[in-house]
Formats: sequence, structure tokens, C-alpha cells
Amino acid sequence: MKTPKEILNAIDPRKLEANIPSVKNLYKWVISTCKYKSFIAGDSRVLWVCGDPDAGRKMVLWSIVRGLSPAILDSEPKLLSFSMCGTGEHEAQSTISVLKTLIYLVLEYQPQLGRYLIQKCNSTDIEEFSDSHDVYALSMLLYDIIRDETFKPTIFLVEGIDEINFEHEDPSSFILLIETTMNLSQNIKWLLSGSTESFGRFSKSSNLRIAEDECIDIDAAYEEMQTTLRDYYIPLKADQIANYWGIEEESRNEITRLLEKASSGSFLRVDLACQAIQRENPWHASGQVGGIGL
Repeated sequence: MKTPKEILNAIDPRKLEANIPSVKNLYKWVISTCKYKSFIAGDSRVLWVCGDPDAGRKMVLWSIVRGLSPAILDSEPKLLSFSMCGTGEHEAQSTISVLKTLIYLVLEYQPQLGRYLIQKCNSTDIEEFSDSHDVYALSMLLYDIIRDETFKPTIFLVEGIDEINFEHEDPSSFILLIETTMNLSQNIKWLLSGSTESFGRFSKSSNLRIAEDECIDIDAAYEEMQTTLRDYYIPLKADQIANYWGIEEESRNEITRLLEKASSGSFLRVDLACQAIQRENPWHASGQVGGIGL
């Protein structure tokens, strides 16, 4: 018998966490904000994390993912279902990719709700959700799940909402999905992230109405971001490259130096430099990093 993950054909974003460095200092900054406190412990049900990807927005979201671990929370834990868009080979390309991941993690933590997936498969004759036109069926499945009286308080986190490819749907349909889930269940909260421009579009939606006091701007965490980049992110990337090529400690130090020089304070520029180095013979890494204009 197929597992829920196999039926949903879903990505498990938890597997990506091994490639994320320490982000404790970022989460300390996040929990110091009154907006986050209101979202976690208060009545606020939507929170937006605003900022550009190259400024470290994804690192902030990973810090929240780790910070919401039941083992860390002192209060009654809220379950977390999350999707990280724009992550290379695991990129969530569409609304359906996000939905499948979110539903899969809900069923992982609340397996008693798996019966709704079986019922949906039986009623629609779908054996595996792999078609791009399954958005409607998955939306209805999610609604059935969250209406169940045993459904526990859950935060749905979507990083990079502006990176979703709405090829087969109207972007406003995702806003409607968020609004509908919150109307159906008081146990739902949404934590979203995107660029300043995308926040402007979402905040003007007559359906969702995200207020200014429900948005955290990561520009306010510049020092914490630079510490994470310098002390954790670049050393991790240098180790990954060194392990990839099987090179010695001296070369690792050189790669670290090159990445620091290439970064200009940007996470994205570090990633681009790493891609350039990994494409080339390690003996030409120095010239290649300089050649990509970083």
C-alpha cells in the first residue's frame, strides 16, 4: 500500500535542513519583535516576512522552522507545515507542489487525518497526485482535513511566495485558499515570505488584508544577517565545496577567502560563486570566481 508521501508525490522539505547552517542568532532577533510575538502567542493569524532573497530571507525562515520545533517551545507546541520555494532541485514550482508538501507534513504529524486522503483517492479515482490540474482536488482535501475536530493548531509556512509559478492558476487563487482555510478553522495560521513588491500586492488584496503591523522587514536585522553569512553560511559552503572536490585544509581556507570577497554581503552572490567553483576544476577556482564578475 502506498504511503501518503507516495500518493501525494510530495517533497519533504525537512531533508533540506541538513544544508542549513546555525541560525540561532537570527531566531533571537525574530522572537524579539512584537509582531512575531503577537503572531505566535496573540490573536494575529497572518505574518509576512518581507525582504529580498539575496539579503538572507530564506535563512530567517529556516530560523523560524527550527525555532518552532516542539522540542524548543516552552508553551503548547503549534505544529508546523512548511514549503520552501526556490531551493534548486527541490524547488516548489507551482501551487500544487506547495499544497502537496503542506498536506503531506500535516498527515505526518497528524496521521489520524490520513483517512481523508484515502477517501479523496476513492471518490476521484486518483491513485497519485502528479497532474498539474489536481489543485482543486487537493484544495478540497485540505479543507476536509482542517475541518476535522481532531485537527490540531498548525502554522502553514510558505517561503518565497513570489517564486511560485502560477502557470495553471490565477495568483489570487492562493490568496483565496489562505482566506478559506482561516475561515474554516481557528486552528490555522499562515506565515508567508516574499519581496517588498509582493507584500504590496498581497496587502492590497481585499480578501486577505495583511496589515503593516503583520509584516517583519528583514532589513532591520542587517547585523544578524551579516554575522550568519560570515560566521556560518560561508564556512559551511566552503566545506561543501572542499568535500565535493576532496581538497585539503589550505585550499578550504582559500575558498573561504574567495567566497568572503565575492559575497559583498549577499547570500545569493555566495551561492553563485559556489556554483562557479563547482563547475570548474578546483585548481582554476580562483580565476573562475573572479571571472564571473562578483
